[in-house]
Amino acid sequence: MSARFPIIDVSAWLPDRDEPMGSKRKLWLVDPDKGRWLFKFRRTQPCGVPAGEDWAEKLAAQIARLMGIPCADVEMGRYNGELGSLGRDFIKDRRTFGLIHGNEIIRDLIDPAYPADAKTMRIQEHTVQRVLAALSHPSVGLPDKFPLPEIIQGPAQLFVGYLLLDATISNSDRHHENWGIIVRRGTNNAELAPTFDHASSLGRELSDDERTERLKTKDKNRSLARYAERTPSRFFRVSTERRPLHPREAFQIAAEGQPEAAAIWLQRLGSLSIETLGDVISRVPPESMTAATADFTIALLNYNINALLKLSR
Repeated sequence: MSARFPIIDVSAWLPDRDEPMGSKRKLWLVDPDKGRWLFKFRRTQPCGVPAGEDWAEKLAAQIARLMGIPCADVEMGRYNGELGSLGRDFIKDRRTFGLIHGNEIIRDLIDPAYPADAKTMRIQEHTVQRVLAALSHPSVGLPDKFPLPEIIQGPAQLFVGYLLLDATISNSDRHHENWGIIVRRGTNNAELAPTFDHASSLGRELSDDERTERLKTKDKNRSLARYAERTPSRFFRVSTERRPLHPREAFQIAAEGQPEAAAIWLQRLGSLSIETLGDVISRVPPESMTAATADFTIALLNYNINALLKLSR
């Protein structure tokens, strides 16, 4: 087994500013040596079960790296005794560059009527086609600091990989403020931001009792497969539908428009072995992830990967 991921104590790091966006408790911290990071506190659910957002963020980033998908750097951390995740600021110079989120991108580039200011994250106008159309705008380019397959020639093709990652990890939170572009201030030059914010993934909200039950039960309605198939995305097929797409459906729609990109990302996914993923999961410290959680997580990944690879056969 590889060495455990460290849990970095950031209690002595200097607060920079609070992060107003989103529902989770978080704050920006600065360390003279490590730079600027966003610490997101791991929440405790009303039932008393801690949500595993810290390990979910870390594992999602590791899986993205294995697939060659640009992703924000993530570490596990502790602030004044509380566990959480650390995400490195992927914008090195905020005076020169800024992040524009998906809601503004869609509104400003392709659809002035898009409800960018809506408070709810359940936006029926947030469709895969709109996102890919916005990212196909000539003003948006690829990130230049990440090696990508030669066939990936534009940000829309790269975003297909983001959608495949979502389907792999059961990410239920790719809403229109959880993707974006990095813009040089005062210009129209922009590039797709690395994928970020994957805390709502990998069944992080379940209790160990429920995980164990879903792995052992013969009741199909309580099985792991049932859980995996009921994961919602934040995308809709069309703006008139009320049911959000499953993350795999969102990827399939993208794949129909970008088949070559989908094929290369599926090839990358197929190159991952369960043994490799199991080794990554085993690196999470026991105080953050129990054995029951680890067992469920690898089983969920295995289920999702098998379902996705069937699409290429």
